[in-house]
Amino acid sequence: MISYVLLIAIPLIILSLFHARTFAQKQRAFAANRLQEAALGIAGSVHDHLQAHIAAVATAARLVEDGKRYDPATLTNVLKETRSQYGGLITMLVADDSGKIIAVDPEHLSPETPSPIGSNIRDRPYFQEAMKSSKPYLSGAFLGRGFGNDPIVAISASIQMANGRRLVMEGSLNLASFRRLDERYAAIEQSPIAIVDSTPRLVYASPELNEPVLQDMAKTRLWAAGKAHTGQPFEFDYHGTSTMVVGHAPVEGVGWHVYVGQPLAVTQVDTDNYYRLTAALALLALFIAILTARWISNAVIGPMEQLVHAVNTFSAAGTPVKVALPKFASKEVSTLIREFGEMTAWLTEERYRGLIDSSAAFICTHKLDGTLLYVNPAAATALGFTVEEIKGRNLGELMPSEALARFPEYLQRVKAADTYAGTLRLVTKAGETRVLTFSNVLVNDPGKEPFVLGIGVDITEVRRASEVLKNQEQYLRLLLEGSSDVVCIMETDGRLRYISPTAKKMFGYTPEEKVGENAFVDIHPEDVDRVQATLSKLMQDVETPQRVQYRVRHTNGSWVDVEAVGANRLADPVMKGIVGNIRDNTERKRAELERERLIAELQDALGKVKTLSGLLPICAWCRKIRDDEGKWNSLEAYITQRTEAKPTHGLCPECAQKHFPAESQRPTEA
Repeated sequence: MISYVLLIAIPLIILSLFHARTFAQKQRAFAANRLQEAALGIAGSVHDHLQAHIAAVATAARLVEDGKRYDPATLTNVLKETRSQYGGLITMLVADDSGKIIAVDPEHLSPETPSPIGSNIRDRPYFQEAMKSSKPYLSGAFLGRGFGNDPIVAISASIQMANGRRLVMEGSLNLASFRRLDERYAAIEQSPIAIVDSTPRLVYASPELNEPVLQDMAKTRLWAAGKAHTGQPFEFDYHGTSTMVVGHAPVEGVGWHVYVGQPLAVTQVDTDNYYRLTAALALLALFIAILTARWISNAVIGPMEQLVHAVNTFSAAGTPVKVALPKFASKEVSTLIREFGEMTAWLTEERYRGLIDSSAAFICTHKLDGTLLYVNPAAATALGFTVEEIKGRNLGELMPSEALARFPEYLQRVKAADTYAGTLRLVTKAGETRVLTFSNVLVNDPGKEPFVLGIGVDITEVRRASEVLKNQEQYLRLLLEGSSDVVCIMETDGRLRYISPTAKKMFGYTPEEKVGENAFVDIHPEDVDRVQATLSKLMQDVETPQRVQYRVRHTNGSWVDVEAVGANRLADPVMKGIVGNIRDNTERKRAELERERLIAELQDALGKVKTLSGLLPICAWCRKIRDDEGKWNSLEAYITQRTEAKPTHGLCPECAQKHFPAESQRPTEA
């Protein structure tokens, strides 16, 4: 036995030592692939970071463009709101078409720095590119001015004013924000990161590289090696001090490049340890193999031969054979022999039948024509029969009439396959239909008539519950789709987790377009604070729903007046969010404005009407009238002061006859 073990162990030891040579190559390739994956991951993170801030500046520019308000206060508010949502923008500004800065945020990075308002940036490429194109522009890294002398990357976008002139909005990307990538990939030992822009200048380098930001990389060996191995890992001599394995990946769409390196010595340490460990394990394995061979010879092989004989005897004749437990048998062999004895006892006819009879599952055997040979008590009772009543009947007699036509197909499948599973409907003695899921086995012992052993589970109630749940879900879906209101579920940070299909009719976009986005992006800037205040109330008072009116941007650029009622359902195990019901308030707002306009017109008209009412004290002799202050005024003066009428003077026919008879009788000229 020992010689047999040595014959196997020695070649394995030699093979292990030989395999150690290839381990170094595999470890080297593994390190290169791991660094390449890290470079791809970091390149993706840089791409997402840049695109998010490019989109932020472009969105802010479009917001100003759509709002058509270009005063410094409005522009500063837009810059401040954008910077509060996107922490990567260290500063933002807006300049007119001459390059003069008219709005900034913040106005001072420190008390010592002067305000850049009024400074001119027309010599900056990001200003020139934005004036030439309507697309956002991403600059290379350069040294800032005005706000300070920090290295930055500029993102600019043009604003088309209503008068045809242009403004330029710019956001300065804080290069220090890339430091978080070092923290994210810190698990890779001694793996510094370098990020190079399209110019190419160094945008960011891990502190251990001690490389200055903004240095020109065009003539460095790293840049040359990266161009020769685009998108692939490579090795290069770093400053003549060490060989590094470098993963290299371009940043999609912006021309930037990411490098992640690791000294080759780090990988070599693992290889040396592997050699030592392999040698130690080989010697240990040889020693253990010799001891194990001795023990197996004395305590395992003999008892196992007896156990194999007993198993063969039981399998062939079905007769349990007792295996004597050796005096020096191992614990494992003793356990195996004991469990074999328990198994043979358990599988006797009496215990086997008792297990089936006490089972709650549907268990039966039937011939290949469907005649039932045996049905356990649980199945017979569930179908409303006794075991004696159901035994000998054909399984097809228990099936409903509409399913009986498929019974021959069932029998054919049972005969054609060793196992067959599916669902089956049976009718109880009382006429109720039950649904079972079953699994059948074809038992075909030599010299005996074949039969089918089947085990089934009643799933009738599960089916009914599933149907009820399906109907409820359909009802709720139709209710939401038919409602004129929009229903949404929002996270505490404003991200939409669900929005009903009515959003397409109300706002012009589909739910799929908005799920996952921040709901505050489409809210009118003047209404954002009010909505956020309402959301804060919901977080503080979880019992009381809150109501708020605000405006939401439609996809066609218009603003939709809405009224929303929100409820805090964060504690609900199903909702887990803020549930809002949004109603289109546009027509009601329009009606209120029209009503206010009509009221104003009526009030204006009434203000121009002056009336006289009550008793007028008139002198019976001179016809003067006494006013409220007790003064006597002529009739003409009184009427002129209190009405819109303007008295004129003439003579009535009676007075003309009385006072001017000669004139009144003069013939009238034709």
